[in-house]
Amino acid sequence: MTVKKFAVRVLYVMEDPRIMGFKFHYNQVLCLLFLFLYTGFEVNSTVICNPKESLALLQFKNTTPVELTASPTAKYVCTPQTLSWVGVTDCCFWKGVTCDNVTGNVIGLDLSSSSLTGTIHDNNTLFQLSHLQWLNLNHNIFYDPPISSVFGLLRDLTHLNLSTSGFSGLVPSEISHLSKLVSVDLGFNGLRFEPQNFALLESNGVFSAVQLEQSTQVVGSLFTSFKGEIPHAVGNLKFLEGIFLSSCSFTGPIPASFGNLTQLTDLWLDENALTGQVPSSMSKLEQLTHIQLSWNSLAGQIPNFGNLSKLTFLSPSWNNFSGPLPYHVSRRPYLTDIDLSHNFLSGKVPPELFSLPSLQTLRLSDNTFSAPIEQFEPSNSLSDVDLSNNKISGSIPSSMFKL
Repeated sequence: MTVKKFAVRVLYVMEDPRIMGFKFHYNQVLCLLFLFLYTGFEVNSTVICNPKESLALLQFKNTTPVELTASPTAKYVCTPQTLSWVGVTDCCFWKGVTCDNVTGNVIGLDLSSSSLTGTIHDNNTLFQLSHLQWLNLNHNIFYDPPISSVFGLLRDLTHLNLSTSGFSGLVPSEISHLSKLVSVDLGFNGLRFEPQNFALLESNGVFSAVQLEQSTQVVGSLFTSFKGEIPHAVGNLKFLEGIFLSSCSFTGPIPASFGNLTQLTDLWLDENALTGQVPSSMSKLEQLTHIQLSWNSLAGQIPNFGNLSKLTFLSPSWNNFSGPLPYHVSRRPYLTDIDLSHNFLSGKVPPELFSLPSLQTLRLSDNTFSAPIEQFEPSNSLSDVDLSNNKISGSIPSSMFKL
């Protein structure tokens, strides 16, 4: 029975004097009808979990133990989802399981912070969930296993999160077979990622399909062990919105091909061993809001960020940048944090910096600025200014005390 027929039938019955003895409350029935209409409810339609996939989930539960006494990190609360999986119930209602509302196939599995232990072997029944689109296993406690190459068979995956779960070894090239991937997070593991696999990701269409609507990220972190130069092929992943490669072991320059990543909003390359100059092509990245380049060996002048009108966070501190501070930095109205400390910048501090309407933190310490600070129109937002360990001369302008 469709919603429309059901609504007409109920309204008809409500007008029938023979049922007045049931004491229907008119407003309550109207609210019920509204709920049915709003949700597109189909009275006789139900979706039942695919029996084969239900069995696969139960076998996964039985072969992947839960260690209730362990916690991957103290700040994450463990909620062992698989303990609620009972064979006599529909798996579409199990915790952490999402089913397609038409076919009943399992399309999502969120088992983050579930105290899962052991090893996911190649024959694990997890890989029988061929319709899986989202898989989240982060913050579990697997025992230093490599990532199985069989993950490459889950061809419908769009989101894969294996971070902070004890995986180690080489990331298998079969990950590049997942041509629908939108987001991959492998951070905080003992993993190694060979540079040529970036080229495989691009050549197989990963991260570059035109139908992508979600954020796309390349993520790596301390214990990920990325090393070598950042591959030029990363610049071909034109739908990237975030690059998070902090605390890795990358060397060499920032690829000029980054200028092709016109959707990029976040660039985090801090705590590596990058050298050379920041490519001028980065001035094309007009969507950038965060630039974090600290703790590298980058040199040359601060690049031209004049086109980056959305920039809110700029930190190229602890590098070897030299020369004057570009005027365009003081023309970014949305900047909240500027950290240019521990470089070799010289000349004068542009007075316009102290007037930026959104700026809260300005750190210019440990440079070689020498010219006097001119009077400026004080900002109402600026609360933290550090100019220590420079060669600034002259008197402190009175406007400084109006901040």
